[in-house]
Amino acid sequence: MSSTPPGEWSRLHLKSPIAVFQGPFDTLQDRALDRVAVAPGRFPVVVLMPGMGLSAPMYAALAEDLASHGYLVAGVTPTYSANLTVLGGKTVESKPEANPPNLGDSTESSQQVGDHLVTVWSADARFAAGMVAKQLPGSVDSAVGPSYVGHSFGGAASLEACRQDQRCAAAVDLDGSQFGDVVTKGVKAPIMLLGADDSCITSVCGPDAKNDTDRNRALSLLKASNGAAWCATIPGSRHFNFTDYGVYYLAYPLRKFLPLGSVGPRHALTVTNGYLNAFLSHAIYKTPAPGAPACRT
Repeated sequence: MSSTPPGEWSRLHLKSPIAVFQGPFDTLQDRALDRVAVAPGRFPVVVLMPGMGLSAPMYAALAEDLASHGYLVAGVTPTYSANLTVLGGKTVESKPEANPPNLGDSTESSQQVGDHLVTVWSADARFAAGMVAKQLPGSVDSAVGPSYVGHSFGGAASLEACRQDQRCAAAVDLDGSQFGDVVTKGVKAPIMLLGADDSCITSVCGPDAKNDTDRNRALSLLKASNGAAWCATIPGSRHFNFTDYGVYYLAYPLRKFLPLGSVGPRHALTVTNGYLNAFLSHAIYKTPAPGAPACRT
């Protein structure tokens, strides 16, 4: 079926005049089906958190692959932080206090803002996990706690949600600078940190990193964590290679403008999905450990 976002979600497409450099959503095809019954059986819950300003539908490639491996995936779009949220058929846009422009700065004030916001996002993530269990009680594997997976600021929120959720099975941070109490208090559950080539979020800076301010926070997180931790960098990747921008048609000027690396876009998502599924399977079902190396501290 077509993966065109329905109704007002179609506004996720870039606006004119730059829209001419992005292909239409209705040229994308996926294997997802709308409003189908959950398969028989009981499945673990995975909460999927987006990057700051982005929305859950922009991670369909990750969500669909996780679902195909037997997880109930709940995508969260943080209202007022996302550039576009659709509630009851009506659109809600972001607000500066919930989507601060200086969040990526290495200043003390921006870190304080991020530390505050991550508590809001982590609460949203834990609420979403609870709602899945409440609405699908016959489909949720109650013997397994929820796992949290997030990209960018959503990765920080996933780690913080896992810290606060005593039943958390695992957490994954996809190229997200860490914020909140989790930086100093750590996580008890297994965690995975996947970074881009220009990132230091794994505590080891990638070959193209130009700012190492994230390294100390990652080191603090890892030293404070009690569970097993795996870290990896995806060669040739940049920040948006963890999103659906990797499968959108983007003309050369736009592709060079966005943070997409030299790696094949589909290959980057395939590698990401491989790491995610190997890690979650190991954390939940005790299958062999993922191929990523243990994190260094």
